[in-house]
Amino acid sequence: MYAMFDDPAPPTEPSGQAAAPDTSSPAKSAEERKAILDRGLSQAATRGWRIENRSDFQATIAKGKPVHHLLHLILTLVTLGAWAIVWILVAIFGGEKRQLVTVDDFGNITEVKVCAMAFGSLLGPLITGLTGSTQERRLGIVSIPPPSAEPPSRDTRRL
Repeated sequence: MYAMFDDPAPPTEPSGQAAAPDTSSPAKSAEERKAILDRGLSQAATRGWRIENRSDFQATIAKGKPVHHLLHLILTLVTLGAWAIVWILVAIFGGEKRQLVTVDDFGNITEVKVCAMAFGSLLGPLITGLTGSTQERRLGIVSIPPPSAEPPSRDTRRL
């Protein structure tokens, strides 16, 4: 398990592939998993993250403040459009950052960056298509199903 929220990417193996989660230990009980999530969230809180939503084995955390679009609109109008460049940069790189933190059956903590609402609400449905749940599309979470073990069956009968 790697240090939460310090590393932008999970540890990699010498081949450059992402390291697989540790499944060598036995499955953790529900209470142990809750305690692991509590410790991870307390570490995140000391680094400035706040908890927005929480269940037994996952939580949504956020950092930063939302962009005040009305203020930027007024500044853009007053400066005859010159402020629009700053507004675009602030909308892309500023604002709130969100992560979904989960604890699996073996006690491994996984964090997934969640798209910003402005871009997630626009691009999320395009990326996830009709396969993701409504909440996944709303949050902009991209879910890629694992490849199936057997190829799809084809009907070889001719008409």
